[in-house]
Amino acid sequence: MGLANTTRLLECSICLKLAETFSVWSCLSRYCHDYWFDVLGFPGLRAPKVVVNTASRRISEKTGMRVIAVEERDSVSGRLLTEVWEITAQEWREQRSKKASRTQSRGPIDT
Repeated sequence: MGLANTTRLLECSICLKLAETFSVWSCLSRYCHDYWFDVLGFPGLRAPKVVVNTASRRISEKTGMRVIAVEERDSVSGRLLTEVWEITAQEWREQRSKKASRTQSRGPIDT
């Protein structure tokens, strides 16, 4: 039984579309993920990305998401090859805590 069969995972296009709109893509995407998991309490996040949209795909890579499916889907530009990206709340929290511990281990910056 796979993850999709055991947990309720929803697609979150709105947050990621907002992240693509602003120049602070990765930063805003992290806030969207935090809100999705910590405030709304969802166990996972899935986001479809058109394969030719490399900037959007890079955001997913940087935030620790992984491709779980590739399929054709309708988009504003017609029917295009689309990757479905996923991350679970547990994976997101583990990744976030690793980043926090790396930042703390650097110590204070001397000026």
